[in-house]
Amino acid sequence: MAINQINTQNMTADINDEGITGAFVSADFQENGMLILRIDVNNPTLFFSKDELKTELSSVIDGALDKSKQLQAAYVEDTTEAE
Repeated sequence: MAINQINTQNMTADINDEGITGAFVSADFQENGMLILRIDVNNPTLFFSKDELKTELSSVIDGALDKSKQLQAAYVEDTTEAE
């Protein structure tokens, strides 16, 4: 797996086996914790034949959800302090 980019607004990752991409994931984060997640399975034969690739995909999704949850918690804290 290669996470190509991660910052406060987005993340992209290639899920691959020996350099051949099985799936691509992109996530866009909003400051309030909203998450837009896209999963492209570019090579279904490869992706569905390898349990490791599905495990890697789950790990990337978990990471995106964790980041979204952190952003949401920070947003709630900021809006609570502003009141």
